[in-house]
Amino acid sequence: MSVCKHEIVYADLRDKILEGVYAPRDALGSERKLCAHYGVSRSTLRAAIARLKQEGLVHSRQGSG
Repeated sequence: MSVCKHEIVYADLRDKILEGVYAPRDALGSERKLCAHYGVSRSTLRAAIARLKQEGLVHSRQGSG
């Protein structure tokens, strides 16, 4: 059974958030930076971020990076 790329990105970011690597109100970074870090497309990254938003772990502010 294969795992989708967005699931891998989601799980890694979720773990980092829950472990305190990212403190409350910390920026995760720009889409461009995160895409490069994970080696994924913007749509893949957006799917992972959408799931984090659904769980209330992140929120976005347009134009703030």
